[in-house]
Amino acid sequence: MNVNQHCLFEINSEKADIEAVREDLRLEYRFLDLRNNKIHNSILLRSKIMKTIRDKMDEMGFAEIQTPILANSSPEGARDFLVPSRLHPGEFLCITTGSTTI
Repeated sequence: MNVNQHCLFEINSEKADIEAVREDLRLEYRFLDLRNNKIHNSILLRSKIMKTIRDKMDEMGFAEIQTPILANSSPEGARDFLVPSRLHPGEFLCITTGSTTI
C-alpha cells in the first residue's frame, strides 16, 4: 500500500475508531471488521467453543464428517448454492460458500 495515497479510513492510528468507518466501506473491505474488538473477540470465542466441542466429541469416539452448513444468505462474496427442498416443493435451502458462518 502506498502511504501517499488518499485512504478512505484511518490505518495508522493505534486506536483507530473502526466503528466510525462507514458501513458501506466495512462491507466492501471486510478485513476492517477484524480491527473491531467486539468482532475480533467474537471470532476468537467461536473458535474456542468449536474447539471445545470437537475435543469433547473426539474423546467420546465421534468422527467429524464435513457436511454443508445451512445458513442465512449473505449479500457479499460468492453466490449461494441453492438446493431444492424435497419436503417443501417450490422452496430452496441455501448452502453458503466460504467462511460466512461467523
